[in-house]
Amino acid sequence: MSRTNKLHFKMMSFVHETLYGLFRDPYKVLRAAGLKPGQRVLEVGCGPGFFTIPTARIVGEEGSVLAFDINPVAVEHVRHKIEEAGVTNARVIVADATRTELPAESFDLAFVFGLARPIG
Repeated sequence: MSRTNKLHFKMMSFVHETLYGLFRDPYKVLRAAGLKPGQRVLEVGCGPGFFTIPTARIVGEEGSVLAFDINPVAVEHVRHKIEEAGVTNARVIVADATRTELPAESFDLAFVFGLARPIG
């Protein structure tokens, strides 16, 4: 991982985990987006995971969350957060949004929030 990616993640993490939390309630945003219990959800570009655990809690054990990010530092950070929170219905992987190779129609809802880099 390059120093640039690590620095980018640190800055993004500060913005998402500190500043967004002051002004945005992730549960309120996700419910307004149509998130419901039992859904299979894809989070594209999860970054530091501001929405990952709230998403997993809203969909509950009957639902599931697959979060991904192209930055391995972000993925490890979110994996640690998931483990610390005791969340069992979410997983996070390193993936490129332009080449996920995920099967069509394998999710009920997909979302992107605050992606800092262009896709494509």
